[in-house]
Amino acid sequence: MVDISILLGRILERVVKQEYAWEFTFSGGLMFRVDCLWRMLESGRIARTSEDHGHQFGLPEPVDCICELRQLLDKTVTAASVRAGTVDVSLGFGDQVLEIIATSAGYEAWVLSGQNVIVVGQPGYE
Repeated sequence: MVDISILLGRILERVVKQEYAWEFTFSGGLMFRVDCLWRMLESGRIARTSEDHGHQFGLPEPVDCICELRQLLDKTVTAASVRAGTVDVSLGFGDQVLEIIATSAGYEAWVLSGQNVIVVGQPGYE
């Protein structure tokens, strides 16, 4: 079983979009690099996904996921779990949940690192 409970009680401090990954930085120097799909749920419904970033969808401007994720900044992680058998992650921030969904059986989905810890979300090798 993959344990990411080190994130509990941490505050999301920064979100950065890299070319092929998203980086979520938490208090205490923990960094969560996500190399797969993520989605944000609000009150149990999909509010946004990483696939939405830069698409216009008939809106006045393209979707800016970084701007939307900033609403989670300075919020505390209240729940952190990894779904057995999939390495899918669920991070709770009150009524908002950030889900990280592995999209490959062969490549790592995410890496949590910092504070002398490194946890790799590798599907099939849990």
